[in-house]
Amino acid sequence: MAEISNTSNPSTSPSTGQRPSSGAGQRPSSGQRPSSGTGQRPSSGTGRPSSSSPVRGRTSYGGRPKPGGSGGGRPSGGEDGYRPRRPGGPKRRFSRRKVCRFCVGKVKYIDYKNYRMLKDFLTERGKIMPRRITGTCAGHQRMLTNAIKRSRNMALLSFTQR
Repeated sequence: MAEISNTSNPSTSPSTGQRPSSGAGQRPSSGQRPSSGTGQRPSSGTGRPSSSSPVRGRTSYGGRPKPGGSGGGRPSGGEDGYRPRRPGGPKRRFSRRKVCRFCVGKVKYIDYKNYRMLKDFLTERGKIMPRRITGTCAGHQRMLTNAIKRSRNMALLSFTQR
C-alpha cells in the first residue's frame, strides 16, 4: 500500500494543517474595510442600494408590499383564494338611513330621570350604544351619554349587567 503523507496536499501546510496565508482569498479582519478590488460593487456613498441592483425585499413602499399585490394578508378570493368570487359583483345591501329619534321628536333636553328611555340605548352588558347603531345625531349622542352617566351615578341604571 502507498504511504500517505501530509506534504502531498499542497493546500495545507505540513506543520499546522491550515491553508497557506495569501492576500488573494482572505476576508478582511473586522477592523479593516475591504478594498475596491475585492469584487464588491462600488457604492454611491449614500448607503442605499443603486437602482440597477435592488435589494431583495425592498420596494418603493418602504419595505411594505405594494397595495393590491401578493403581500400576505387575507386572500381576496378568486383564482388562488379560499372562496370563489360571486358572479355579478359584490352583494349590496340597501338599508334606510337612520334618523335621530330625538331630532324627530324635537327634544331639547334628555332627562336622566327617564331611565326607561335610556335603557333603549344600552347594550345587554350595560355599554352605551354607538351613534352608527342607534342613528342619533352628534349633539343628542353627547346629551344621551351625559344623561346615562348621571342616571348611573344616581343609581337609576346599573353600570354593568348583573
